[in-house]
Amino acid sequence: MKKIIRIAAMLAAILCFAAAMTGCRLDDGSAKPNDDTVIATVGDKTLTYGEFAAAFEMYKVMWENYGYNMTGTREDLETFQDSILDMLVGTLAVIHRGEELGILDLNAEQQAELQKRIDDEITYIYDYYTDIAEEEGAEDIDARVEQLIAEEAEYYAAGMTVEEYLDYIEKSVKESYFTEIVKDAMLADFEVTDADVEEWYNKAVEDEKSVYDEDPGAFKDSMEYYEIYGGEPVTYVPEGYSRVMHILVTFGETTDEYEELENKMEELALEYGRLSLEDMAAGTDGNAARLAEIAAEYNGFADEYAQMQDELFGEAKAKIEAAYAELEGGKAFADVMKEYTEDADFTSYDIFMKKGMLISENESYVDWSDSIKEKFFALSVGEYSEIFRDDDGYHILYYFADEKPGAVAVDSIREAIIESLGNVLRDEEWTAITEAWLDDDSVVIYRELIRQVGIEDLQEEAE
Repeated sequence: MKKIIRIAAMLAAILCFAAAMTGCRLDDGSAKPNDDTVIATVGDKTLTYGEFAAAFEMYKVMWENYGYNMTGTREDLETFQDSILDMLVGTLAVIHRGEELGILDLNAEQQAELQKRIDDEITYIYDYYTDIAEEEGAEDIDARVEQLIAEEAEYYAAGMTVEEYLDYIEKSVKESYFTEIVKDAMLADFEVTDADVEEWYNKAVEDEKSVYDEDPGAFKDSMEYYEIYGGEPVTYVPEGYSRVMHILVTFGETTDEYEELENKMEELALEYGRLSLEDMAAGTDGNAARLAEIAAEYNGFADEYAQMQDELFGEAKAKIEAAYAELEGGKAFADVMKEYTEDADFTSYDIFMKKGMLISENESYVDWSDSIKEKFFALSVGEYSEIFRDDDGYHILYYFADEKPGAVAVDSIREAIIESLGNVLRDEEWTAITEAWLDDDSVVIYRELIRQVGIEDLQEEAE
């Protein structure tokens, strides 16, 4: 059941409210409220026990799908109850205040955008299950789609019909959009100041220097994660890092015969080396006869092995040699790499095609092999390697540049800092606004009324 994960993520993005409100508790034996019992009011808006119970069940199932038990103990249960209640009440508070301030008097453009989001969400559901129904070869696609949606509704929202479930999704989309509009309006004048940037930058440099001085290999993981996914920019570079470009051409599939022959030759080579060392240590030639046999046997395999390699790796070898010929002809390494490399890290991310990936003598979590490093550090900046082969395929490396160690210039990452820090500070300001709204007299919560939701899970586990 994939669909609800999308809905749950959308709902979770509505608000993140602090659990600042408290209330008394009922004993397990207290009577369960009716579904239409009001458990919270915000101005003229209400939250009922039934609405809370439905949201609780959806989120519980969602987290169970991720492997979490949100109701394992009474403390876990009540914490989860409170988090769902505070989120739902927070949403009501935002919409109530948005309406009160006239922020949610939608213009034609906003109304069109809202309808589009609703339509997109419903269309997504039907398209998703239509694909499944077609893959199943269902005779009546439309009927099967309705059945699949009904199964999802039963799984995540027991008791809801398909129509009620789709209404719930529409309501969730509206609440998410309304919250977005109110948040944008309330934070319209928000900005990250130069003082904010300087404060964040100075602390980040200090913290990262401490981390990378102790574990310089961590820099590669952090920097390349940032270059791929964005977020907080890296502000400090330890000593010893360079940038490598990489042309990789992979082999085709090997055969059992090839691998068996390769293993035999490796075993012979190991035996030869061991016997040679024995003779050297003893100062005798006691193993001479066996060494001669091994050499003859090994050489006997060599032609067959070379022929197999030509058959299996001939296409890859021809491709890497063509790439090398273009380099020798003066074509820029980045251009040749773009045409020939099969290294997914480069082909998937333009930034590495432009500036290479990080490499150093330090060990990182995601790192180059020892053989790659050995070949790379035999080069100088601006040089490329000869063709070489390992278990991954044929390689050509290019020493693109060295990373300048020390603190990264703040101006070079200022925009990234503003974007990343702005998200954090903006959310902090939004949290402060919503907490103030929740502390208003217009918000009334009967927290004790939710304690029966999910209590059966505790009883089942006790049994």
